[in-house]
Amino acid sequence: MVLNEIAQHKQGPKNRVTVISRMIVLLASHIFFFVSPVTSWAKPLETYPLVGAVSTGVSWNHSQFVGQATDPSTPSGVEGSDGFGWTLLNVTTSLSYTWQFSDQFAPIFFSGSLGFERALDEGFSRAGVIPTATTQPRRIYANDLSLSAGWTLPGVRKLVDKLIANVGINGQVPLSMMSQSMGIKTYLSSFLSLVYPTPIRLVIQGSAFVGYNVLDNPTRQIDCTIAPQACQISGSDLGSPNDLMYWGGVLNMQYPLFGGLRVGATYRMFGSLSAVTFPEVEMDEFASPYAQSGDQVGSLIHGTTFSLQFGFNRTASASQQALNESLGSEETDESFLDRLSLSLSMTTNDRLYSSDGDRVTVPVFDFETDTRSRTIYRFSALITL
Repeated sequence: MVLNEIAQHKQGPKNRVTVISRMIVLLASHIFFFVSPVTSWAKPLETYPLVGAVSTGVSWNHSQFVGQATDPSTPSGVEGSDGFGWTLLNVTTSLSYTWQFSDQFAPIFFSGSLGFERALDEGFSRAGVIPTATTQPRRIYANDLSLSAGWTLPGVRKLVDKLIANVGINGQVPLSMMSQSMGIKTYLSSFLSLVYPTPIRLVIQGSAFVGYNVLDNPTRQIDCTIAPQACQISGSDLGSPNDLMYWGGVLNMQYPLFGGLRVGATYRMFGSLSAVTFPEVEMDEFASPYAQSGDQVGSLIHGTTFSLQFGFNRTASASQQALNESLGSEETDESFLDRLSLSLSMTTNDRLYSSDGDRVTVPVFDFETDTRSRTIYRFSALITL
């Protein structure tokens, strides 16, 4: 991935207390809307192999809490982080299917999800290293449609007691403005996930993936009708090559506390390969004359997530089912609380190396920028129908 920084833009001071209050009220209203009908719809998962879920959440970055610059060496009235804070509301629907094709083997899990998001509070710098799909406030944007299939490998527990291994494939349909503007036709990946419950009740999950982008455009383009301010700065094409391949790994640890409450910590690292070669005669029509070309290795990105979670995700997923089982979850349908999952998390993603390349960054918090925009908080709720 390539880090695209957008120049600062002055905004007036914001009442951050009002922003956070508004986020909480909106999220509570969404939770009430989705929870209220669940009590009458809930059926045992064994009865219906089809499982539906709705999740909603609010995300905001740490720039919301960073004030103006107070350095006496800066001219009076120069803004600090104002303009770099943002808040997003997200609603995602998902449908999954469990295919028990044999009594001797684990079932195959199929799932698909589609999400929509809207900026409640717009910032000039979106998410730092990993940009999100929306670019304008008060507009509803569709995310990419995600499809996946997973299966638990047989015989692994006989080799290593309690170890669960899952394999699967993922695909994405590029419905988002970002994917379309970058010329991505589809994204395909395969993964391997291992889940192991330790004797001290700590559950460790490790996964690795490799993916491939089917591209239409060799460089990252900007839709000037969506992001006119970005086009004013850099033109309709950044000249940066699109990522042709992705690879990475994730290490996730969760520890159950009591009554479905648990704490979690995640570390991830991923990279990319940009293989862009322009024809000798005619370049990409949108590309800058200074566009990069040839095979290139993208910057390594790593990050962490710390979370506090209540309840379990009941959607049909091989990895999720293995994680629930290892954490001691039992599938019931006595009330909607058994199908409700809440999560509060803090995520930071950054380049593996600092801007000067002299040291490895520590992505437990955004210590690299004055705006702290790369640290993101999220509160979400998921209801299984």
